[in-house]
Amino acid sequence: MDQVDQSARNRRRTALVLSAINVALTAVILFWMWPDPARFARETLGFTDGVLDIPLAWLLAALTAVGYTFYTLAAVPFVNGTSSSCPR
Repeated sequence: MDQVDQSARNRRRTALVLSAINVALTAVILFWMWPDPARFARETLGFTDGVLDIPLAWLLAALTAVGYTFYTLAAVPFVNGTSSSCPR
């Protein structure tokens, strides 16, 4: 029973640390974006007027992301062992 309690504590601690990191990084991005969201999107993210002029590039990027995600689920043992809710 003590093993289960320790595991639950470790999971809660991990969730707390990851949540704190997420909040801190999101706050930095929002602070960076707040003064001028259009400039942030244009200069930082690279969304300019002609960004959608190459739909094949966006399609290939999306397919690469999806393919890499499924490859990681299948090939990496740690991910494969803990992804019980993901399709295989």
